[in-house]
Parts: sequence; C-alpha cells; structure tokens
Amino acid sequence: MTTPTPPPMASLPNMTNADHRSGAAAVSRSQPVVAAARSLRELEKDGILAALAATGGNKAQAAVILEIDRSTLYKKLKDYGIES
Repeated sequence: MTTPTPPPMASLPNMTNADHRSGAAAVSRSQPVVAAARSLRELEKDGILAALAATGGNKAQAAVILEIDRSTLYKKLKDYGIES
C-alpha cells in the first residue's frame, strides 16, 4: 500500500502561522480591501430601514422580519431618529 505524496511547498498557499491556526484563507497582502468597515450601529439602522421598506412601513411586520419585539423597534426608531 502506497501513502500519498504531499504537494511541493511551492504549490501551497502562502499562509503565516497565525493564518493557519485561525483557518484563514491565503490572501495576498498587496490587494486593497474593497469593503469599507461599518459600525454595528450603522448596520442595524440599515437593517431597520430595509425591513421598513420591505413592509411598506408596517412596523409590526418589520419587527417580525427583524425578530425583535415591536416595542424594541419603536425604541430603535426613536434612537436612530427614523421617522415613519
């Protein structure tokens, strides 16, 4: 019975020990990051706006989509200054 031969080192992705431990894929360090980082607050506000748009402004349905209580949605609308 023959054991498989590992690939030559040149064909393996260029990963650091930290990348290997975390399971991260090999990424070229010279390529710029395309997506801009956004805060959780911005993401949440955008999610609320998208849910309201998808429901035609129906807050009860938007709360169901967002999987939060309607009273929580009203609080977040006030916190974010969203008028609807």
